[in-house]
Amino acid sequence: MGEHLRICPQGYTCCTSEMEENLANRSRAELETALLEGSRALQATLAAQQRSFDDHFQRLLNDSERALQEAFPGAFGELYTQNAKAFRDLYAELRLYYGGANLHLQETLAEFWARLLERLFRQLHPQLLLPDDYLDCLGKQAEPLRPFGEAPRELRLRATRAFVAARTFVQGLGVAGDVVRKVAKVPLSPECSRAVMKLVYCAHCLGVPGARPCPDYCRNVLKGCLANQADLDAEWRNLLGEPPLRDRLQGPGPSWRRALSCRARATSKVGGP
Repeated sequence: MGEHLRICPQGYTCCTSEMEENLANRSRAELETALLEGSRALQATLAAQQRSFDDHFQRLLNDSERALQEAFPGAFGELYTQNAKAFRDLYAELRLYYGGANLHLQETLAEFWARLLERLFRQLHPQLLLPDDYLDCLGKQAEPLRPFGEAPRELRLRATRAFVAARTFVQGLGVAGDVVRKVAKVPLSPECSRAVMKLVYCAHCLGVPGARPCPDYCRNVLKGCLANQADLDAEWRNLLGEPPLRDRLQGPGPSWRRALSCRARATSKVGGP
């Protein structure tokens, strides 16, 4: 009469204790597989969005550097070409920052303007034999001296807004994918395993394998099995509810072009101390 059963009702039964245990293991494995398969689609979507945004932002950065390399030599000749490395180094550091390197973005930009001022001052005044200490001191005074006008401030504001947001977003997509993967692998509790067995296979032991549980029963079982994951629901919805950051960053292309134009005007102003 089923007294040997530990999960299903102990009435009339078609199952032995071994069959019940096998069905319980099967029901747990099927739910775990369903959760993993469901998470893979979301992981793939997040990974695709991450690649798409990364390609978009890298393309904007490359276009910006290419525009500078094409515009400045004709406008400033040797004044630019002899200092081109400073600009290449800046873009290299910007790429490192975007890629997650431990760099302070505003300090990196301030250092760029300081070193550029030193190089231009030496180049524009070759007759002056100035020690490195003097040039280093000059570079540290770049902000109060403002030899480049508003260009440093404009670049700092635009670059900080674009790079901080872009790095945060692309890293967030990566973290979201990891969270989905790890949450999907959370082991099911014994209580969940028993509930799933009752939901899916106890009808087989009762001799009515074609019986289907009602939707509310299914939902209640899954809510119990995924109670821990449900605690993440509010934060997850907040994440998904943010407007796509790519739409909010449509400005980096024009912004960088405006910043480059500003740098061109500023560089032309540098003359004496």
